Amino acid sequence: MLNSDRIYTGYEGGVFVFNNDGTASYSDASIQMNGSWDIRRISGGYSDSEGNWHDESRTTLIIHLYNFNANRVLDWYFDRTDFRSSGDRLIAFMDPPGYTYKYDFRKQ
Repeated sequence: MLNSDRIYTGYEGGVFVFNNDGTASYSDASIQMNGSWDIRRISGGYSDSEGNWHDESRTTLIIHLYNFNANRVLDWYFDRTDFRSSGDRLIAFMDPPGYTYKYDFRKQ
């Protein structure tokens, strides 16, 4: 049986901006963070959160954002991504052992 629990990161109320030049930002009512993002294609297969081997390539997403004055750093590595055909959603997954965390980025 598949269970899911909603987990809040504290970044749900803001806006992420991913620019074509690899720079990125996040802002909400209380903070502005700046940094970078990168998407990489990884070949050769991977193990999912349950230890199952998938003999396929995947696309990873890396986000580094910071505001040193506010003592805030966001350093996320997503193990795989799924671009929805509509073009307005990016689903990104973190697959630590025993769990899968799903993040849903929507285009505005």
